[in-house]
Amino acid sequence: MYLKAVLLVFFVQSAHVFAQSSQCSNLDLLFVIDESQSMLLNNGFENGKNFVLNVVKAFSAVADARFAWVTFNSKVWEQTPFQTAQEFSSIVQSTGFNTGSSDYLIGFTAAKQTLSDHSKTTGTGRETVVIFFTDGHPTNGGDVSAIADVTKQIRCDQKTRILGLGIGEEADSAATIQAVIGVDDASGSCSKASYETVPNFGSVASQGVGIVQRLLGCQGF
Repeated sequence: MYLKAVLLVFFVQSAHVFAQSSQCSNLDLLFVIDESQSMLLNNGFENGKNFVLNVVKAFSAVADARFAWVTFNSKVWEQTPFQTAQEFSSIVQSTGFNTGSSDYLIGFTAAKQTLSDHSKTTGTGRETVVIFFTDGHPTNGGDVSAIADVTKQIRCDQKTRILGLGIGEEADSAATIQAVIGVDDASGSCSKASYETVPNFGSVASQGVGIVQRLLGCQGF
């Protein structure tokens, strides 16, 4: 039986209060990071890593929270199982940047596999949260409909909520990301997708936690 899932979250308050919410406990948090070429500018990849580390730090106050990530561009570079905050943070800190163009289909296919192999088969009733982080749009392989088919399987078959964070996106790119993750999909049995644009790489580490916290309803932590 598939476990109910959610895409990614940030918050700040009492772990006791947070743990009382069913969607904010027993969390498996999966980051899906697009290593686009433009992340070479404005210290983009390091700011993205700081964003991830800040989320991990916040969620480490929650008992049994686990963390994993997929980093990709024209290929998958990192794909980890779910780990403790300490184990995962060590991997993030030591990971370097790899160049390549953005192939969303590769990234979300790897995310689906991670959920299937390392979270959805555990039978422990865990809530999975996937956070998609990008500063562009798909430029290599897979049209929007093909990518959306995979994200729909994540939301509908694996019951996983998806949260997209776009960095400095123009309206057309933001619309593409929303279509890819299924923001407007009203299928009743599927988990929700949410999206928000963050102004720039410099603000994502500081603002990202609050955005995810608000969109997922995991405030008061």
